[in-house]
This record gives sequence, C-alpha cells and structure tokens, in this order.
Amino acid sequence: MKTNVNLVQNWKRFATNSAALRPQAFPDVAAKAVKRGSGGRSSFNGQVVTVFGGGGFLGRYVINKLAKSGSQVIIPFRGDFYECFHLKTCGDLGQILFRHFHLKDAESVYNCVKYSNAVVNLIGKDSETNNFRFGDVHVDGARLIARMAREAGVQRVVHVSAANVERELEPQLLWKGSQWLRSKRAGEKAVREEFPMATVIRPTDVHGMDDNWSQYFCSWQRRMLWRVPLINGGFQTQKQPVYVSDVAQALVNALTDDEAPGQTYEAFGPRRYTMRALVDYLQRIIQKTPEDGFHVSNMRWAPLFLVRVWLMSHPQWLHKYPHVSFEKLEREAISDIRTKGVKSIEELGVALTTVEEKWEFNLMHWKRMSYYGEEVGEFPELEKPQQIPIV
Repeated sequence: MKTNVNLVQNWKRFATNSAALRPQAFPDVAAKAVKRGSGGRSSFNGQVVTVFGGGGFLGRYVINKLAKSGSQVIIPFRGDFYECFHLKTCGDLGQILFRHFHLKDAESVYNCVKYSNAVVNLIGKDSETNNFRFGDVHVDGARLIARMAREAGVQRVVHVSAANVERELEPQLLWKGSQWLRSKRAGEKAVREEFPMATVIRPTDVHGMDDNWSQYFCSWQRRMLWRVPLINGGFQTQKQPVYVSDVAQALVNALTDDEAPGQTYEAFGPRRYTMRALVDYLQRIIQKTPEDGFHVSNMRWAPLFLVRVWLMSHPQWLHKYPHVSFEKLEREAISDIRTKGVKSIEELGVALTTVEEKWEFNLMHWKRMSYYGEEVGEFPELEKPQQIPIV
C-alpha cells in the first residue's frame, strides 16, 4: 500500500512540474549524423524507438521489424525482466535495451522516452483488475505517455487504438455496451490533447501465431462441451480480421512516413466474413467437425455457458485474468465497419494477408489429432470460408 501511495505522489508531482523534466532531452545531434552500417540488424539507422507494451503479442512483431531495419529499441517493462528478455535476440548487441517503469509514475515513463526520437504505445488490457481498470491503462496511461513524449521532445508518437470506436453501438449482452471500446475512444482523445501530431492505428481483431483471438475460439473455455455458442448464431456479425504482421508493418512505416503525423489509420483485413463462417472454418481446421458432434450454436440456447462465464468473470473466485468474459462476448457481436474519411493501412504501403493464408499453419497444434502423421491427400482439402461483400 505504501508503494502505491508513493507512486501516485510521484505521478502528481511530475505531471504538474513539467519544467523539472524538460532538461537533458534527446541530444541535439541530427539522426543522420550518427548512422552507422550498411543496413539491417547490425546497423544503426539513427532511430531510437521506445515501445511500450513490447512484451505483448503485437509488440514482438513490431520490435523485430524495427530491429531488422537498424533501429535501436527501448522496451519498458513493469513485471519480471525474464518475461520480455527473449526480445533481446531481435537486434544486434546493444540495440535492444530494457528499462523498468510503472504506468502511474511519470518520472519512470519520462526516463524511458527522454533519449528516443519516436514512441510507440501498444499497452492495452482485455480484463480489469483491482490495480488497473480500463481507464487507468487506455486513458490515463496513454495520456501520460503522450505528455512525457512531448516534454522530452520526441518527434513521432504512434498510438494503437481499436476499430469501431467512433460508432454508437447497440448493447448485446452488457446493459451499457463495451466499456473497453469506450475507454479506447477516450484514450485516442487524451493522446490527441497531449500530442496533437500523434499517429493513431485502429486494428480490428488481430490474428497470428499464438494470438488471443483465433486461438481463443479453440480453447475449451470458449466451448460448452461440443458446442461453440455465438450471439445470434454468428450470422448477424461480420468481421474483417487483420494479420498481426501487417499491423506491425503499418506501425513501423508510420514512423518514417511524412504524411503519417496527425493521421488516423484503420487496419482491416482484406476479406469479410460472418462470424459463423469464421468459427466454422476454424473448427474444421482443428478437426472438430459436425460429423464428430462439434458445431456452432446460438448462445440463447446455452444458459449453462453464460453461468460459467459469470463465474469465470469474478477474479476473486477463479482467475485474475479470465479467459472468457462478458466484455469479450460483447465485442464478439460487434461487426467491423470502416469509418468514413479515415485512411487504411494500405496507404502506408502494407500488403494485406488473408485468413486462409495463415490459419491452417498457425492453428496446426490445436488439431484434434495433431500427433497423427497424416499422408499426403489422406484428408480432403478444407473448404474455405464464404466471403461477403466489403462495406
């Protein structure tokens, strides 16, 4: 308790006394003057980037791409160093650096950005805890990072938000709708207030190797025995999932694109499907087919599943970070719709990757008979999910 009080006091003191933070910012040396090498991981391209949330799913892809281009990367971490130290192999010796910080301590945040000329904020939460609510991370934390970046003289800030944040959505399971999306919307506004020229990236559901979306539907927690319950059977929800490497490439390109500062980009996948079609396709990949008794159902007829979600949503009972929650189910039922007038990440030079190109390989270890060495042509080729027109 004493530690938390001290952190809050530090946060307030440094937030109000910005003059104390201003000295010793990034040295007045042109980035081009310190470039070394011919390019690649063993070079330094003059760019020093602080990546908040680098230990997460998207962060590992962003850091790898930055290091591959010769950037020096600073990775702030809050917990155990050994949870993110594997990222050191992304770059050459001395190119990947780590620094401890706390999201409610302004001094520690400033120390992570004061020698950088670019900052990327990937920090986000899927579930709330007693220490960090959605607003603490998506709004207050994002505001603090943007403010400290401005105080330190950082040239570029890229903030990751979410698709559908500008829409007025009708609640599906929760009386007030998705609190997660509301906090993401407020976070965008907070970042713009502190750093008006920040670049905002809004991805849809992100899929990839060991992701938290496609493999979420493979787990037993999301299934009720042999059924995967979806709101309205998944027929009324339309999704455009985007590949994680495409989002990471957009973030990296936004750091050097001359038109990116102050812009908002949406990261949508190249193809559109119903939620029903995607989950059916996923179940066929992992060999849980209707012929074996597995199928997708309407959540209306799965009351026991909702009871289990309610139990799992109480961290003091079962788990601090529930795998399935009503907040996640609420977001499942939201269709992806582009915002008029907002640019796509394709304008950042990104070539989009389809679901069909990646899922069969990325979900291979979830197969029902993953231990079985099948012969070529033993099983019929999977039927691809039916696409629907993009809106």
